[in-house]
Amino acid sequence: MKPPNIFSFATKELSQDAFICWLLAWADKAYEKNDLHLSGLAFMQAILKKYDFENQPIIETIEIKRQCKKIDILCLLNVSLKDLGNKKQPPENSYAIIIEDKVGSSQHSGQLKRYTETIKSLGFEDEQILRVYLKTKDQIHYKEIEAQSYKPFTRSDFLTVLESYKGENQILIEFRTYWQKVEDETRSYHSLENPNAWRGFYKALNDAEDIGLKQGAWGTSSFSTNLASPTYSGLFAQDKQGCRLYVQLCKNTLNLKIKVTNKLEIKQLRDKWLKLVNAKDLGNGLVIKKPKRLGNGKAMVIGTLENYIAYEDNKVSLQKTIKNLRGIEQFISEFETSCE
Repeated sequence: MKPPNIFSFATKELSQDAFICWLLAWADKAYEKNDLHLSGLAFMQAILKKYDFENQPIIETIEIKRQCKKIDILCLLNVSLKDLGNKKQPPENSYAIIIEDKVGSSQHSGQLKRYTETIKSLGFEDEQILRVYLKTKDQIHYKEIEAQSYKPFTRSDFLTVLESYKGENQILIEFRTYWQKVEDETRSYHSLENPNAWRGFYKALNDAEDIGLKQGAWGTSSFSTNLASPTYSGLFAQDKQGCRLYVQLCKNTLNLKIKVTNKLEIKQLRDKWLKLVNAKDLGNGLVIKKPKRLGNGKAMVIGTLENYIAYEDNKVSLQKTIKNLRGIEQFISEFETSCE
């Protein structure tokens, strides 16, 4: 039996904040004789490499603050918060690293912009502010993050830093082991045996260059740390027949859904759509069936497909599954003509 891993219990962002601060603290020159110093330094350098410095900054001092000014992690290089409190202008060789740490949740409420403005108010110029969005679970894209000048630092980035450690520190080893397991499970989407594999499957679909899934987005539930049914929602969305029609993938089930704007039309539109799509044959063995339960809200399932995933040699075939999804996309795009 494998020994228990503390990070399988310490799954919250505050626990991850603590690990990040702890590892960055080892980058200080005061610890250069400890084997953890190289890992802390590698972590710091990996963050700095996200920015196009001609020469990486020389680090004389490091100050790390957790939940300072509502920022998850604030790392000050070559200046202290006390100096800034005394209204001294940050020296040219100083930097403020904002780390927004996320496990499964996403950015919200304009928080990233607020953090930048907070640090600018301390006297830092824009080029002295290094903005990092660290995410250990999967996110379908980082367009909104990058638009606010934040650099994504992914689980893969983190594992690349940690895998070089050859020492015996159990804190680092257990953190690395925990997230390597998540990474391995996510990459094992050909077997779809666990929630992480499903997330990997959705991401592989989204990353495929030959399919129009780019407008899709993770369903909110996909980020829940205790949910066994991650979803991928918003695919092929189009306005049709008085409401918005779109696809949601919920593991083995593909849900055809409508979103109704006018709540007074919910029942009318639901009943109309149920008649339009029930038993619709899309070819390639794909037939839309009536949902087992009928919804009565603004977003409702009006048809399901249980066999949209294609297999080859008992493994998921991404390309054949994409072909099935393309057929569904075509059906949605042409549906208005077919039902007039």
